[in-house]
Amino acid sequence: ESARTWDVENDTTLNVKWSGGTITLPTLTWTGHTFLGWFSEPSGGTKISDGNKSYLPTKNMKLYAYYLPQFH
Repeated sequence: ESARTWDVENDTTLNVKWSGGTITLPTLTWTGHTFLGWFSEPSGGTKISDGNKSYLPTKNMKLYAYYLPQFH
C-alpha cells in the first residue's frame, strides 16, 4: 500500500487493476471541495463507497469521485 496524491484539478485519471478480494478506495482531495465518495456513474449514479473504506467489487467497473464545492 502506498500514499498517492491525485491531481483532480488537472483531470487526472486513477486506473487500478483488480484481481479479486477487497480493495480500499482512496479519499481524494480537491482544494475548495468536499469529497462525497465513489459513485457508479459520472452524474446521478449510485454511491458505491466512501473513501478509505474496504470495498469488495463483484465485477469490473468504472467508479467516479463526487465532490461538493465549499462556499465561504
